[in-house]
Amino acid sequence: MSIEKVLVADDDPLGREFLGEALQALGYEVTAVATAEDAIERLAKDSPDLVLTDYQMGKKTGVDLLKEIKRRAPRTPVAILTAYGTVERAVEAMREGPRISS
Repeated sequence: MSIEKVLVADDDPLGREFLGEALQALGYEVTAVATAEDAIERLAKDSPDLVLTDYQMGKKTGVDLLKEIKRRAPRTPVAILTAYGTVERAVEAMREGPRISS
């Protein structure tokens, strides 16, 4: 699988900007949004090859976004990032985690 388009979801403007610029410098086409709701909307429009999301964002978390992506675009890989990781958050994300399909 080739990754060309990346969707970044992070409510922190600096985190969103940093990730977006770093990925663009590596040659990826990046769409950056501030909420899980915006990411869900862009998922259908942009068909990203990868979604990078913050864990904690406003009303919905990165895990909420992961669940919605699994429902709408199950082959899209998702990475959940956080600056405030705990074992509980890691376990929650892994429970919803990736489904590997060929």
